[in-house]
Amino acid sequence: MRGLARDAQVLRGRQSGQALVEWMVISALALMAAIWAAGEFARQAELAAAKGHAQWLWTVGQAIETVMAQTEAGTTSAQQVFEGLPANTLVAAKPFLERMQASGWLLRALAAEPTLPYDVRLLKLDQPGACDANTCTQILLLLAVPKPGKSVPDASHLLLALQGKGLAITDLAPDYLRGAAFTLANPPTGNQRLPVGTVALLAWRHDREPPYVRLNESRQVTLAGGVLLGRLGEDEGACQPVGLVMLGPAGDLRVCKDGQWGTVSESHEHFQACLPQTREEAFRAAWLKYTEFWRLLGGGPNCDCAAGFAPIQAVGDRGRVGAVELRDGYLCQRL
Repeated sequence: MRGLARDAQVLRGRQSGQALVEWMVISALALMAAIWAAGEFARQAELAAAKGHAQWLWTVGQAIETVMAQTEAGTTSAQQVFEGLPANTLVAAKPFLERMQASGWLLRALAAEPTLPYDVRLLKLDQPGACDANTCTQILLLLAVPKPGKSVPDASHLLLALQGKGLAITDLAPDYLRGAAFTLANPPTGNQRLPVGTVALLAWRHDREPPYVRLNESRQVTLAGGVLLGRLGEDEGACQPVGLVMLGPAGDLRVCKDGQWGTVSESHEHFQACLPQTREEAFRAAWLKYTEFWRLLGGGPNCDCAAGFAPIQAVGDRGRVGAVELRDGYLCQRL
């Protein structure tokens, strides 16, 4: 009986030890599950916060797009919203958002600032001077710049919600504010360098005609107020650039040609004078006609024309057709 009792006691000890091990394994698994669940919850919370911030940016961006479109259309209330917004300079967005809310372009119920630790800025990119192409591109960016020492969501979470209009500065490309359809150097022109984690929304992009007339302008330009030309002095001869137009000392129109001021002759639209001849060429043509060798040699009219024109015989008043002088009864007509 004593042996049976001893064996039973050993068996119970072994069972207790096995139960303890099983409990420890279950506890470890439960702890791991709790840690994973906490991490997943934190990730989901960060993702939700990022989506909320992206939605805030998107709502403001849509309102900016509407205001800029109405500004181009000449709506007075829209033009007043971004009045005073400097070009190529990072500025706080809050005063302009308050204007949008006050004038009804943005919902008053929308928070003036996002809940995440970002500074919201506006950046209007406007090309100074002459544009490279036939149109000038105007761009307005809405930026969310992380506040110093604050943790912000991964930029990729925000970019997914900005529907292709988002840009971001990442660890992989800290020298660029890069998006799907637009890239901007970091720092932007004339501004401080933006930190990694900065996210921007391309709120407005518009290709507009430049508000000035350029050399070799290919588009039709209408000037409501006309053009006021300066007057040259008596001793002014050299000039630059070629194509510059001014008034001469007597009020006549002058144009810069080959580095010198020259008069502007009024040319006929469809006719030109024959190309000028040297004295030797003119003497040779006159001698051939006098001796009738011209006809024997099969010579045509004594009139050479520029490209795109051909000589024709014409009858004019006192040797002219309009302002075009005839040569031996010929001038050049546009083909």
